[in-house]
Amino acid sequence: TSEEEAVSEGGAAKALLETLSELETIMIKVGGSKYTFRLDKIQDNIVKITIGDKVTVKLNLEETKRFDLDRNGENDFAVTLVGIHHNTAIQRLQEECI
Repeated sequence: TSEEEAVSEGGAAKALLETLSELETIMIKVGGSKYTFRLDKIQDNIVKITIGDKVTVKLNLEETKRFDLDRNGENDFAVTLVGIHHNTAIQRLQEECI
C-alpha cells in the first residue's frame, strides 16, 4: 500500500494504491465510516469488487467508478483499476472531496 495526494474538485483528497489478490478483503474509511472492500474475482482485464455488503461492480482496466457510500446523493468514493499483474489487481482508492 502506498499513499499519494490527489486533487479533486473542492480540494485535496487522499488516495491509496492497493494491490489485492482474489478474495482478499481490506477495511476502508470513507467520511468517518468503515467499509469492507473485497476483490471477488480477476478475469482477463476485468475485476469484480464488493464494497460493504451492498455494492458489487465490475471494473475494466483503467476504468474509474464512483460511489455514494453514505447514500446522501453525492459521490464520496472512487475506485480505478490501474493494472493486473500475476493474479493481483492494482487499484487506486480515493475518497472524493465535496
